[in-house]
Amino acid sequence: MLNRSPLAGLGLLCLISASCDRASTIGPESLPQWSLGEPTVVLGNLDGGPTAFSPIRAVASGPRSEVHVLLPQDHQIRIFASNGDFVGEIGREGDGPGEFQNPSG
Repeated sequence: MLNRSPLAGLGLLCLISASCDRASTIGPESLPQWSLGEPTVVLGNLDGGPTAFSPIRAVASGPRSEVHVLLPQDHQIRIFASNGDFVGEIGREGDGPGEFQNPSG
């Protein structure tokens, strides 16, 4: 038997009534605009090499302001200087020292 909250249908009702009320429709031009300013550093490209990323699982800053990028499909962490220059990588696929199996954040 499906266990439902007595208020579950109310959420659906509100969603339907809001989507049908054209007077309350909010367009993108009326939404607040957010800006974080210009990027300090940009990492990644489509040309291959150490800055071509497979899906990224985590990003962290290191003790010397370097950027650590965890790439679980590549079984490694890539390290970049604070200006975006590639510094090196840690790990490879395996079970031994310095090797990773499905690394995560």
